[in-house]
Amino acid sequence: MSLAIPPDCLRPASTETIAQHLDGGLTVNVFGDEGQGLHQLVEDLKNCCPETAKFVRVSMRACAGSYDGFLEAVCTSLGIPDRAGLDFRSLLNRYLDAGSHQVWLCLEYFDRLSDEKVDNKSVDTKGYDIDFLNYLNSLHNSDKVSLLLTSKLAILGQELYIGGKRVRGSRLDISKHIPLEDLTFSEIEAQLRRFMKESPEVAAFFKEKPAFYTPLVYEISNHAAPFLFLEFMAKKVPLVPTTMAEFQKLLAFWKADFGRKFSHTRDIRISNLERWVGKLLDRTTRLFGISNLLQKTKKQVLLILGSTSAMILALMKYGAEAWSWISALFSK
Repeated sequence: MSLAIPPDCLRPASTETIAQHLDGGLTVNVFGDEGQGLHQLVEDLKNCCPETAKFVRVSMRACAGSYDGFLEAVCTSLGIPDRAGLDFRSLLNRYLDAGSHQVWLCLEYFDRLSDEKVDNKSVDTKGYDIDFLNYLNSLHNSDKVSLLLTSKLAILGQELYIGGKRVRGSRLDISKHIPLEDLTFSEIEAQLRRFMKESPEVAAFFKEKPAFYTPLVYEISNHAAPFLFLEFMAKKVPLVPTTMAEFQKLLAFWKADFGRKFSHTRDIRISNLERWVGKLLDRTTRLFGISNLLQKTKKQVLLILGSTSAMILALMKYGAEAWSWISALFSK
């Protein structure tokens, strides 16, 4: 079946590829850091879902602590007024038995189900169990239900924490693991143009000063949260004449302002450092042609970098108090 991909997709090529996988009944895991446009990708997939399929979207960030809440969210998406004690499998079967052809089931932030921090006394003790995972695996063989899981990291194996106990013994059967690639310059420019349609003044500014466009796109492209940063920056473009030097100062100011206003600033700064090292290692790999060795080195370097960066940033923020925490950690 030919899928109609909306022209205003953030990532047209990726959206089309994933949509084709889902249309073929595959189980897909798309993963990427917060702020890179993963939420928008799901929105784009919803908009290109064929009329013969129902797009069911549930955030596990909201439902990780409540299986009943998850079932209610599924009922709402399917338009079932009363679940009458039905479990997840029965809800989907009721919907499909009513004559519906296909379901695209999207569980966003699925890695929250393996987050040990979710454990608390209020969590449902029944529901998110081995049967739940087994049923998700059974969808791999279904020609009526396609499963899309989004997460920060690739879901290579999945264990749940329910009521303080780890549920072991199951591995999710995923057909495709798809990393959310960096936004290209053309994708950033296209998104900026879409914003400009809503702001003729901004469009007029860049039409008068096209040279200012490149540094703006560059700053967005190299940010760890490019999609959020793009939305933030698009609203900051000046509507008064300015020089290139002044515009560069404004870009630096807006970048710092973004960092102050978003609570996940530390994660963004660490991710920026990891991206920089990753790109450096990738370029070195291509230059010297020793890919196997450097690919292994890259994984080790980024693993170490993630932990050491957190320590460095903690020292910068909390000073002596953070140093006492780190000392205590390594003295055990």
